[in-house]
Amino acid sequence: WPLKRSGFGGKNPQITLEQVAQVANALASKIWKRYWYAPVELIRRFAYHQRRNAISYECRRKAAMRRDST
Repeated sequence: WPLKRSGFGGKNPQITLEQVAQVANALASKIWKRYWYAPVELIRRFAYHQRRNAISYECRRKAAMRRDST
């Protein structure tokens, strides 16, 4: 083994793997636009869930009205 560890070959041995992963995720979201937490994907996912919830609430409201009217 070498006498001195390379510290991932970097200039700063204080950097943790978690920090490296966070930077890699941030870069991936810029490079790959369809990354699951990229802003565009978050907006699409939130809009989908809002539409789905609105439809669900409307169906339940209609079912309750039918149930109450009979």
